Amino acid sequence: MSIAVNGTPEFERELLALLGYLRPETVTVTHENDHTWTEERAYRLLGELPGDAARLVRYVIEGSGQADANRLREAFDGLKGPTISLMKALTRGIHEGWWPAGLPEPITPHYKEPSSRRATSYRMDDHLLETFRDALARRDAGIQQTVVMWLEHPGNPQIALERRTHPNRQAAIDWAVDRLPALFISHVISSGPDEPRHRTLIHAEFLSPGGTPEYLTARPKYDENGHCHPEINWSYDTEEMPITDLLPS
Repeated sequence: MSIAVNGTPEFERELLALLGYLRPETVTVTHENDHTWTEERAYRLLGELPGDAARLVRYVIEGSGQADANRLREAFDGLKGPTISLMKALTRGIHEGWWPAGLPEPITPHYKEPSSRRATSYRMDDHLLETFRDALARRDAGIQQTVVMWLEHPGNPQIALERRTHPNRQAAIDWAVDRLPALFISHVISSGPDEPRHRTLIHAEFLSPGGTPEYLTARPKYDENGHCHPEINWSYDTEEMPITDLLPS
């Protein structure tokens, strides 16, 4: 026997929960002509992903639908773990009835040659990008983000400068981008003449429980007149030395 449900998603979930409670072995969910990633489904998937798998999806989204595979391998010390976790979450969603079987994978590997076994990039199709970007922004809006600012001098211990917790990721990024140049002027450009400025860095470390640290790093850049300016870039290098333990919680 099959049952067609014509109602809201909330009603469908309640009905499935009731049927699953009474006779769980009889419940199979199918969605006819429904093979679209909605924002709600994307939001649910993002919430099911462990740290590195969630970051894999984030990097592809923030890269406008593409991320270099070698950069990802360096960030995660290999891609096997994150990609397997992503596939497990997709499969779990089918079994739980969160989305139908046959839904396209949101992240796919791409190869330089058809016969190659090593991906050169991971991509998300353009028609999915806006949906997943909205879902990611929605998740970020409800998660607090702590940022630690620290100074790195060549050959010297790292120096903790500031630590602040923000209501969400975007607020943390905005604060770090605004604060880094001021710290750079105070601790790099205004440093003594003996300081090796060209190798002095200021990092904003974004702390995420259970995940790989992310950084905004201000590096010295000199113009044609010899004036020093901060050049700010993202870094996902797991070999960077986070100084979380040096600061009070």
